[in-house]
Amino acid sequence: MKKVALFAFLAAAGLQAAAQNVVITGKVTNPESDSIELAVPDNPFDARAKKVFALLNEKGEFRLAVQVDKPVLADFSNGEDGTTLFLQPGDNLDVRFKGDDILTSIKFKGQGAAENTYLREQEIKFEENEGYQVLPDNIYMREAGFVKFIDAKKEDQDDFLKKYIAKGTLSETFKKFAQAQIDFTWANDRLTYPDLREKIVFADKRLVMTPAYYNFISKLDLNNPVALMSPVYNDFMMNYIDYLAAETKMKKTDLAYFYNIFELAKTKLKGPALNLLQARIIYESCKGGHIGYTERMLNEFNQTSNEPKFAALLTEAYESNKSFAIGSPAPNFTLTTINGDTVSLEDYKGKLVYLTFWETNCGLCLMDMPHAQELTRKMASQQIVFLNVGMDKDEKAWRTMVKGKSLAGVQGLGKTAAEDLRKLYNLPDGPAYFLIAEDGNFLSTKPKRPSNHGATEEIAQSFGKAANTATALNK
Repeated sequence: MKKVALFAFLAAAGLQAAAQNVVITGKVTNPESDSIELAVPDNPFDARAKKVFALLNEKGEFRLAVQVDKPVLADFSNGEDGTTLFLQPGDNLDVRFKGDDILTSIKFKGQGAAENTYLREQEIKFEENEGYQVLPDNIYMREAGFVKFIDAKKEDQDDFLKKYIAKGTLSETFKKFAQAQIDFTWANDRLTYPDLREKIVFADKRLVMTPAYYNFISKLDLNNPVALMSPVYNDFMMNYIDYLAAETKMKKTDLAYFYNIFELAKTKLKGPALNLLQARIIYESCKGGHIGYTERMLNEFNQTSNEPKFAALLTEAYESNKSFAIGSPAPNFTLTTINGDTVSLEDYKGKLVYLTFWETNCGLCLMDMPHAQELTRKMASQQIVFLNVGMDKDEKAWRTMVKGKSLAGVQGLGKTAAEDLRKLYNLPDGPAYFLIAEDGNFLSTKPKRPSNHGATEEIAQSFGKAANTATALNK
């Protein structure tokens, strides 16, 4: 089974070095494809990676080389199967495996062999062993039982690593990386346990944790540059800042949420750790936050951070997402309604607009339809317009359904629009929903669907939200 890519950020203090070649040679028995792929991530936020390929010869042998300037985790694969390698500048690694069973058959020699052998054996013993997994069974435990389980797992992992360290073959950098992986996997599992349990054991009440439950966080050195070596650290820190926000009653639905946790991070972290978390917050805000707050954070980060790679990545993310960001203008369009009227999106400025794109032959659209009608009727007296755009090429089918079902709201045909609405709104297959504020800017590009029981509440909380946010941003 191919492992999910682990992005690696190992540029902790003292680990940056001049780029050196990593050479990987080896042989594949029963190959799944005619080549080897090595994907080396360049940053902790983007799934894109620098990819290097090597063709297998008639004996299944290969050789590839890639330059790295710091220790990295890289995805190594043959066909659909693969694994993760730990690579350091100057490594010269020989890798041999069966293409149809990489995990249990892979063997290493050369510089880097000890570290990668540890990774494989650790994975088999702990990650592939259901007895050590939180899901599916151990999540049902109550607090005391879960703490006992997760602490025992960490103790076993610590002992396993100590035995490898005693052999004297692991590099100092890798020892720190391996320990950070253990520490922050343990911490992340403990931190996310209450929320995860509530989602999985949905028939049960949310557990009220004892006051001492979260004391484990105080045992972690969140600012230690060594911790930044672990990819799990990145996930833990986002979960941790969300936990702190919840403790102070911040709501994720607030348009200033990302900015608020950006500021909150300053009270807990400093140096490279702060840069890393704030960059991750900005990156997430680029994808789902208010553009005004994203701009504010990005400007501050560019002035105070000494991470040019982060700055370049964040600027790219901002530019690629700004057209459909919360707070950006919703693209205007003009179309003809079922009654023959010509309307444009701009006609509805001053009111909320719940914009729907749908088709008569779309199953999900039809499932949502009765809920959409109920929602429209329920909010008929509110300052909101339900603008429904049929994307059918067959106008007759659209008219038949709209009139036959007496569909409420404004019903228009996308075919009559002067603009190409699919390109204008980057529409996917199936239904698409947008919530547009009174000022004509996006409030949400993925609001709750009409069939979601929270749709009414989301809309009710949206009246005047854009104006309040504009006022806050101008302070």
